[in-house]
Amino acid sequence: MVIDNKGEQNKTFTLNADAFLKMKKLRLLKVFHLLNSQDLKYLSNELRLLEWSRYPLRYLPSSFQSDNLVALLLPYSPIEQIWKGNRVRITSFDVCL
Repeated sequence: MVIDNKGEQNKTFTLNADAFLKMKKLRLLKVFHLLNSQDLKYLSNELRLLEWSRYPLRYLPSSFQSDNLVALLLPYSPIEQIWKGNRVRITSFDVCL
């Protein structure tokens, strides 16, 4: 799934905290030009790629199990902690402030 708000920058687009709750099998998520969102409560544990430029939160949802994740791209994000423990399966990792 790709969410790109580039053409609608004049409008406020808010992602609901439960936006991905029913997307249990979501494997790819790319989010661009979305500067505001509520506290995200859920991400699919099936995600292989998570790319979210300017991810607005300091943490990923606590329920998120990143066992299947191979690429995590969160450039320009205020993220403080991704997860606890080692995640050796990830082959592409970009988190810069």
